[in-house]
Amino acid sequence: MQIPPSGRVAFLRPEVPLRLTAPNPSAIPKNPATIGERLKKRRAELGLTQGQAAERLGISQSALCRWEKGLGEPGEEAQDRIARFLD
Repeated sequence: MQIPPSGRVAFLRPEVPLRLTAPNPSAIPKNPATIGERLKKRRAELGLTQGQAAERLGISQSALCRWEKGLGEPGEEAQDRIARFLD
């Protein structure tokens, strides 16, 4: 069996329903108002998962998730990296 470049393999059984999901385009803000919305929009533009974006930013995935949900804001130590990510 050849493994695809994504590294993901699905083993399907006929009795198990399969549901594939993709990012909901309406969930991506068109005119972001907060830093979290700007991060979410940029991440979607780059086609990155939260984990991949967090790795690029040098932060935890949970921190990025909180920011995107508006449950917190980044500290000063992350601001330079975020500015580069958003460019």
